[in-house]
Amino acid sequence: MKPIYLFSLLTILFSCTEKYTGEVSFKSCKIKYDVLDEKEEFKVDGQHMVGNQWRLESAKQELALCLCEKYL
Repeated sequence: MKPIYLFSLLTILFSCTEKYTGEVSFKSCKIKYDVLDEKEEFKVDGQHMVGNQWRLESAKQELALCLCEKYL
């Protein structure tokens, strides 16, 4: 059963593009996230810097949760 989860995770990671388009999707799940331009790449949130890369990673995690809810 574990190889199925690993295969699913790898499929999700490789099917999503690394461009910051503001949206990641797979099958019936679609997650939108905010994209900052290059000049405003980092937004100060208290003490933490949150760039486009981390926004994309968070969106991928939400996408994985969506897929788990729908297909498991």
